[in-house]
Amino acid sequence: MLSAQNIESLRARPDAARIPVLAPCLQHETGDGELVVYVVHSQELLMFNGVGAGVYLLLDGQRSIADVLEILLDALPADPEQALRDVQQFLGDLAARGVLSLRDPEDRAPVALTR
Repeated sequence: MLSAQNIESLRARPDAARIPVLAPCLQHETGDGELVVYVVHSQELLMFNGVGAGVYLLLDGQRSIADVLEILLDALPADPEQALRDVQQFLGDLAARGVLSLRDPEDRAPVALTR
């Protein structure tokens, strides 16, 4: 469980304030503990299980990275800094495949993901 201090520290980070936005050309299906995502433009199938599936399903275009981490860390014991790095790596991998972009909370337009 995250402490209030950890949550505030996490929310204060500019990199955690960005909002992941999934591309509109995706279809997904869940079953047997797995999530399968079909990327229409590349005709690629992505498969996630466990935490990756949970993170993906939390990406609603409204939640920030900090929001996703708060939900994730509420459910799983992990170091917040390590969890942030892991989620950013996961999001970076999705961005490299053209599956998502990030937007600043003040902006409506997505920004490029930097690693």
